[in-house]
Amino acid sequence: MAAFQFPDPAITQRVVHPVTNTVYEWKEPPGKWVIVVGQSANDTEAIEKLEIDVIALQNSDQVQDERLDVIESLPAPKDYMIGTDKNITRIPEVRTAPAIELVDSEGFFSNVKFEGTGGLTVSSSVSSIIFDGSGIDAGGDVNLDDYYTKDEIDQQFAMRGIGYTYVLSNITSLITIRPGEFTVNNRLAGQVTLISIGPEDDDGHEARVAVAGDIINLIDVATQIEYRYTVTTVADAGVYAVEYSDSVDKRDNAFSVGHSYIINIFPTHISAADYYTKVEANSKFLNKQGGTHTVMSTVKYKGEMNDTEHLVNKGYVDSQINNGINALEQVDADISEQVDQNEEQIQAMSTALFFAQTKIENLQGLDIQNAISELSQARQDIIELKSKVNALELTSFLIME
Repeated sequence: MAAFQFPDPAITQRVVHPVTNTVYEWKEPPGKWVIVVGQSANDTEAIEKLEIDVIALQNSDQVQDERLDVIESLPAPKDYMIGTDKNITRIPEVRTAPAIELVDSEGFFSNVKFEGTGGLTVSSSVSSIIFDGSGIDAGGDVNLDDYYTKDEIDQQFAMRGIGYTYVLSNITSLITIRPGEFTVNNRLAGQVTLISIGPEDDDGHEARVAVAGDIINLIDVATQIEYRYTVTTVADAGVYAVEYSDSVDKRDNAFSVGHSYIINIFPTHISAADYYTKVEANSKFLNKQGGTHTVMSTVKYKGEMNDTEHLVNKGYVDSQINNGINALEQVDADISEQVDQNEEQIQAMSTALFFAQTKIENLQGLDIQNAISELSQARQDIIELKSKVNALELTSFLIME
């Protein structure tokens, strides 16, 4: 291979080696050809792209410089403090309402205030917003006497309706029609599928009629063991196909003929029309905490004390009787005093009559004229005495009346 011949530098200062693609340039100084770079066509393309990127970067740097100039021209940043209206570190003035505030280093702030309504009050401390609900109107005082306690309600469910006392007369599938008796079709509690109950219990009370889905409880009076059954079918009044619904440990317990059982029949089908509400029950019967009770349709607690329909207590009746006795004793004393006074007046009239008679007898020794005069005077005295006697008799009669 012949040696590469460099061109005259006076003609050209850049040449590419045809074999190695090495680029040479003439440099003054040092007055010789110098290798610039060895590159391929791909390298040339990469260089061109790099040059474009460099130009773009230079333009970007210019943009960034402009942005930095804008940022540097902005005012110095401020720090912010969050707190309540009670924080006077940056705002010494007193604020008028509880609030959360965002305050900058120069004292400028924005806030969110809190207000309470319906009895809710809002206040603040340095670190808290305080809500006070003690003034909330609860809708008036609640009278607990108007409500049943949980224990009372549980007791109502535990009672399971009215208990009917029956005697187990037989272990049979026959229907029982005798009052006070019932039968089951199996001696073992868990095997009973039929219960027949007489129309009345041992006390003459008519038993409730069950329907499918109701519960029948049998409680042995002697052992107090309870057996529960669910009515599946009603064959006839008092005759029920049942399914044992109690615990497994009582399934093999045996019923005892001749034992008394309390039978509870309580419904699972509830009709509001069959029951009194508490208000209705308390208005119809005595409230458990007291109240007005209607004894008869025409006698009620109402009216004033002297009204004919007002019922009074024993103390009031006793006091009225005592007052009447005291009044009668006073009348008797008054009558006795008046009688004593009348007796004194009658004694005085008797004395006057005696003197009148004496005067008449003395007339015998007088002349006629004097006798007539004395007689006239005596008659007048007698008339006056009779008038007084009549008046006294009338007074005594009125007092006795």
